Formats: sequence, structure tokens, C-alpha cells
Amino acid sequence: MTDVQIGSSLSGHDNKSFFYEGSAAPACATCSLVTDLEWVNPDFKLVKTNLDFSYTYDDAPVASSRFVKAVAQCDGATYLPLPSAPGFFLFVVRREAAFDAVARRTKSFDECPTRGRMTQVAGAMPVILKPGAVLASGFSRTDLVFGSARTGWERKTCQGPVFLADPGCVARLTKLKLRGLYLRPIETKL
Repeated sequence: MTDVQIGSSLSGHDNKSFFYEGSAAPACATCSLVTDLEWVNPDFKLVKTNLDFSYTYDDAPVASSRFVKAVAQCDGATYLPLPSAPGFFLFVVRREAAFDAVARRTKSFDECPTRGRMTQVAGAMPVILKPGAVLASGFSRTDLVFGSARTGWERKTCQGPVFLADPGCVARLTKLKLRGLYLRPIETKL
């Protein structure tokens, strides 16, 4: 088998904001993990507004209108407007790519007794996809989510996937030098 670069993972700066904490986001009463990654906080206050791609402290991915325009030709993403942060969107991707947790040595523990999901999942980067994995055109996401639950119902947070982009999207994103966005090559064995 040969290592082949098939795209890049996306990551971003923190925007010094909370999206879920203290909100009405649907979350598990036991572990406080958000259960709907497409829920939009109508009262979200974006503190750092000079970034084109960023994450909140509680792991909500936020994209600027500049980011959205840059990737308008890339399939696979949905941009949910943030009512109290005009020009910014919750970045949502539904298409999944098979993440190789064994090869990456991802660790997960502390199962939630209510939902049966692991509340602590670490080891996302660098992304390793299962052998033979192919990224769809545009954006995809890992089929595994990462992150850690916090204690207390009021401390809601989410676990999120790693977002992936095919080489065409990577070229568009690289050309514009979007603020806050980091791209890291991903490989798979073919």
C-alpha cells in the first residue's frame, strides 16, 4: 500500500466565545454533551470577529461570509446564519469519511450511562482515514467526533468531527489566505 494525500483537515483559532454554555441547546442531562450539532444559538455573541474560520471554546465551528464566498463551488457544507452575529455562520457538514481510530490510536473513555456515548474522545490529529478511503468532492467530516464533556448541566459543550476538504477546496482556501484557518494534509493508504 502507498500513502496518498487526498485532501486536508481544517482547524481554526478560538474566537473567545461560548456557543452552547448557558444556552437552551438540546443536551444530555447526564453528561451535558449537546445532542444537535445543527442547533443555532439565537443569542450567540461572537467576541473575536476578525477570523474567517474559528471555533468557540465549546467547539462550535464558525465561518465568515468571506469563507462562505471562497468555497461557494465546494459541495458538502451547509452554512446556518447566526442571527446575533451578522455575516457569520455555523459550519455544518453531513458527509462522512471513515476515520481510522485504531491506526491513529484514538482514545475514548467515560461512557455516558444515559446516551451510551463516550464523553472523552482524544486523538484526532493528524487525521488518518481507513485504507482505501476516498473523500467526496468538496467537504466531508470524520465519522467520529472528538472532545470532552464538562461537569454540570450549565456547562454544555459539544464533541465535534474534524472537517475535511478535497484538493479543489484546499486550493481555493489556500489562495485567499483566510484568517484563522489552518489546513493540514491528510493521507490514506491505497
